[in-house]
Amino acid sequence: MDAEGDCRRRLLLAMKRVAAADGYEAATVARVSATAGVSRVSFYQRFRNREDCFLACCQEAIAAFEGAVSASVSESGTATPCAVVDAVLRELGADPGAARLILLEALAGPGRTRLEHEGLIAHLESQLGAVSGGEGSQPSSLWIPASALLGGVLGVAAIPVLHDRAAELESLAPALRTWVGSYAAAPAELPLTEEQWANLGRELAARTAGGLAPAPPTRPSRRERLVAATAEATARNGYAALRVSDIVALAQVRRGSFYKEFRDKKDAFRAVQVLNLQRSVAAAAGQFSLGGTWPDRVWGGLAALLGYVARHPEEARLAVVEVYAAGEEALRLAQHSRSAFTLFLEEGYREPRGTGLPTLCSEAVGAAIHFLIRRAVASGQARRLPQLLPQSAFIALAPFLGPRKALAFVELKIREAAKEPRRDWRDVPAARAPAGTGPLAGPA
Repeated sequence: MDAEGDCRRRLLLAMKRVAAADGYEAATVARVSATAGVSRVSFYQRFRNREDCFLACCQEAIAAFEGAVSASVSESGTATPCAVVDAVLRELGADPGAARLILLEALAGPGRTRLEHEGLIAHLESQLGAVSGGEGSQPSSLWIPASALLGGVLGVAAIPVLHDRAAELESLAPALRTWVGSYAAAPAELPLTEEQWANLGRELAARTAGGLAPAPPTRPSRRERLVAATAEATARNGYAALRVSDIVALAQVRRGSFYKEFRDKKDAFRAVQVLNLQRSVAAAAGQFSLGGTWPDRVWGGLAALLGYVARHPEEARLAVVEVYAAGEEALRLAQHSRSAFTLFLEEGYREPRGTGLPTLCSEAVGAAIHFLIRRAVASGQARRLPQLLPQSAFIALAPFLGPRKALAFVELKIREAAKEPRRDWRDVPAARAPAGTGPLAGPA
């Protein structure tokens, strides 16, 4: 390698080392240059800015990971979705620094690195489609969309990576294989496609009168105005560009008033996170506690959660998109927030199919639904989140009820929204009509 290539290589390795150890926020040009043992002038001769260097670092890490996963699946001789899951965990565990970049820091960087992460999801979706023999990215034997499956696996994997325990990743494989397998059905029983799930969501929205109820009017306190302004400013410009001056201008208070409530922008950011957690859990728990069967209560809790997020898109963007840029403490709180919702799944382990499931299934379900929410919020579609209710409820219930019964339950709830005659989802027959007979055709 020539001197030019060697210097660039050292800078990329330094960026990876700093970002993996202390996060993207800490990976300044000065620190990366010092770690690489080169001058700032040398840095700017090879990269326009730190974002350019970080993007190149993420692209390299993701490309290497994609290649390693493909090779690992080929070498295993077992072309199944679980083989892909095993390969993903194995390759992430083999390089903890790359795992941190891929699972966390790529989402903390500028928009271009987030697109690289989305590209990785698309690549792995195609990998799942190839090994399962399905069309496109939809595994033919699994009644869960490939994107949600990957969201669950990568979301679970991110937890030990965040806590510097990447060596534990391979040990998660048996439990995650069981979770993936809980969505499997006979090959003749085709799952809904992504478009059919979207149709179910639109059908539910059309049958639910009134749409989203507006939040009741209140007279906010100074702190509440600052919290709302923090969410709005973060949603507009991102956490990295967030300034106290932006917050006080939006809240229409003096700068001194901000510092009477918060130490700095990170403290204000955390206040929005905590508020979002408290209110969203309260909304979900309020509906979950109303009674009925456990699936009915899960449906109600998810409906309330998605409705709350849809009514507060700026809070949501801060909590599920910009949180990756806000540092380790914010990420740990976000993971704690997600785990709070898994409590609603505890009763599922008492269902006949749920008794033998590993408890990691709850984390995988939560991560899969979180992935769907994050993708919608990141693309500016937060107001449409209630349309994710059928798919989210199915993801939550299928491991414990079985795919056919979970789908029958979801279709029943949509019929109920139109006040059609009630039919007991537990009486679903042994075989489902082939896909393509309409999203509400359901079991024959």
